[in-house]
Amino acid sequence: MKKQNIIFILLILFIIGCNNITGQSVYDVQEYKIGAILPLTGDIAFIGLEMQRGIEIAVEEVNFRGGVNGKPINIIFEDDGFVEANKAVTASQKLINFDNVYGNIITMVEDTKPVAPIHDQAKIPLITLWDVTDDLRDYSSTFSIGFYTEKAGEKMANFAYNNLGLRNVAIIGHHDEWSLTISKAFDEEFTRLGGKIVFEDRLNVDEVDYRNSILKAKEKNIDGIYAPLLPPASANFFRQKFQLNLNGIIMSGDALTPDVWEISPEGVEGTYFTNVYETTNTKAIELKEKYKLKYREDPLAFPLVQMGYDSVLVYAEALKNTNTPAEVIENLHSINNLEVSGPSITFDSDGMVDREEKIYQIQNGIDILIQE
Repeated sequence: MKKQNIIFILLILFIIGCNNITGQSVYDVQEYKIGAILPLTGDIAFIGLEMQRGIEIAVEEVNFRGGVNGKPINIIFEDDGFVEANKAVTASQKLINFDNVYGNIITMVEDTKPVAPIHDQAKIPLITLWDVTDDLRDYSSTFSIGFYTEKAGEKMANFAYNNLGLRNVAIIGHHDEWSLTISKAFDEEFTRLGGKIVFEDRLNVDEVDYRNSILKAKEKNIDGIYAPLLPPASANFFRQKFQLNLNGIIMSGDALTPDVWEISPEGVEGTYFTNVYETTNTKAIELKEKYKLKYREDPLAFPLVQMGYDSVLVYAEALKNTNTPAEVIENLHSINNLEVSGPSITFDSDGMVDREEKIYQIQNGIDILIQE
């Protein structure tokens, strides 16, 4: 056994022993520690950094008002790179076993699923920021304040068939949890309505050459492509689609982020996609102004800021009159119509919220709302 492992085990035994001697819980502290596992480096670091900024603004607000139960909230940030499962697992174990957090925050379904069983076993709550999927309902300690992935796929399928008049569609996606989930929902709904998926291809998330997939789709006489691809590699798809003069309507999901527009403005022009943007409620307006004041620039992707911000407000509510993470889980299930910067939050019995995305189209480089 390595020396580092021996030290690690002895340290855990020492902490447990001290707690048993004093009779005090490791959660009997002067602050509420919350972990935030975000992609702070790598190709999608801008996603994690925007969420981090939203979290930081909310923590400042809560602590300025006296914290929760007279105690401040302290966020411990951990980096899982490009949403890497092994890094997320390591970070989660560290936050639970050493930092003694009351709960954790995590980005999306890709990094939630590997760590959700760990939280179930430890009875530590986990809040997912971006995704709501049916798969996450299997975990008793996992909550989500995001937007319904399956419903986004179904909504785009309905729009494609009934509004755009599409009948023969190709799907080009990534080997990725979100891309697979939303593609399946689109496929099933589009087929149910009477449309046909005439070609489907799936590539690695870091793929740079989509030309073969695009040409194969063109051979099938398609009238549209559903392309739920992750950034930033997805910019290559849009650029190559434009270079190959692909006719037909392109549709995507909420991973079509502004950085992709900047890389391939001609390629994304005209694309329909599901997403959710800032509301005009007071908290959203105030949050955007606080962001500009604190960071001296406009948000790159304000919905991501809102997700981070709202998660802290949810924990602040759930931490009231609690002493253990298990009590936090109970309180989370009781949250009903909590006012946040976006749509108010009410958790169902599985810890999910029922938020639906809207349909937008990129017109002259601007996202235009097409359907609520």
